[in-house]
Amino acid sequence: MSDRSTWNKKESAFLLLALALTIFAIAPLAYPGYFQVHSAFAPIYNLSALGNGPLEAGWTPGVATTFDPLRGDGILPYYAALPFVWLGSSPQSGVKVIFALSFLLGTAGLFVWLRRTLGPAGAALAALVYAYLPYHLATVYVRGAWGEALFLGLLPWAFATVTTADRPQKPPQTHEVVDDSTSPILYILTALIWTLLVLSQAGLTIWGLLVLVVWMLLAGHFRHDYKLLLAALGGSISGLALTFLIAGFTLPFSPINFFDHFVHPAQLFSAFWGFGASRPGWNDGLALGFGFAAVGLGMLTLFLALKKEPSDRNGASQDARALRRLIFTDLAIILALTLLLLAISATLWRVTSLHHTLAYPWQLLALIGLFLSALAGTSVKLDSRLASLPTYAALLLL
Repeated sequence: MSDRSTWNKKESAFLLLALALTIFAIAPLAYPGYFQVHSAFAPIYNLSALGNGPLEAGWTPGVATTFDPLRGDGILPYYAALPFVWLGSSPQSGVKVIFALSFLLGTAGLFVWLRRTLGPAGAALAALVYAYLPYHLATVYVRGAWGEALFLGLLPWAFATVTTADRPQKPPQTHEVVDDSTSPILYILTALIWTLLVLSQAGLTIWGLLVLVVWMLLAGHFRHDYKLLLAALGGSISGLALTFLIAGFTLPFSPINFFDHFVHPAQLFSAFWGFGASRPGWNDGLALGFGFAAVGLGMLTLFLALKKEPSDRNGASQDARALRRLIFTDLAIILALTLLLLAISATLWRVTSLHHTLAYPWQLLALIGLFLSALAGTSVKLDSRLASLPTYAALLLL
């Protein structure tokens, strides 16, 4: 693309602001000791076994856990934390570093993905909503699922490499020559990130790829970016092949009855915060809500999108229509994935056999949160008054 944008000081300032404000999500990791999570000390024990023994091809975590190549945490967080252990840090600190990295990667990745579409202020707001999603916090501080936490950090980068959401699509002028060539480095980077995504959490990566295809078709990006999508597909297949090769091409039996854990609609809007394990029924021990900030700002975005009429000045009408298309594409993805969390979708899960890709249906909240955050940040783009102080500060505090 010849219209690739460059960074400026304003964008850098908003990115640094967003990263700095994730401190409240990361701060609990600085407490001494380890916290009580569902995964207990299994990641620490296995990281210790990996760090203290000779490196072996095909190593999988086997201490106090059974490696599940599709539904469980992948091997990437172990190898990502291994250098810290080699440098003298404790395995406990290595696990905490990966948790902290998941917040920082997710915040920066969402900002990079949306900065040109929503502007730096909107992208920073969306990034912070993503960092503080209840599901993201519960993944770290309740479930201790560090492979899935790393997936959440890499997911925005995976979308950013494939789509042109952060690169404005401007029609060429009458005599303008448009260079649609894409650097080979971008293809390599795309394949690499999607491979890393599989090695973090394979089942969710399959869903991420399916959602990406649908999003690109609805948003009108498929024609421009289908080659990058093929690179993502190649990277995902490579990652899956490597994961199953390491696992000996076996998939262990899941002790969890997938169909007992569908979410009740009220849970998605509940302010409940719990530390218990997920159990069947309406009184789940785990917090499974969208989050007030994400839902509230998302509703504000929809209100502004329905109320605001596109202007015809200086090509603003075309940009406004493109933005509205993205808004309703995000909304469609959110609604479709939300239906898959409910019991009414049980037949679809069975017919497609997609229930074998996840341990729980509510794990799709990881993908819903990505688009819900993007929808929340769009409110600032639709009404410039929201980007002015002190209103913007109030939105950040929200």
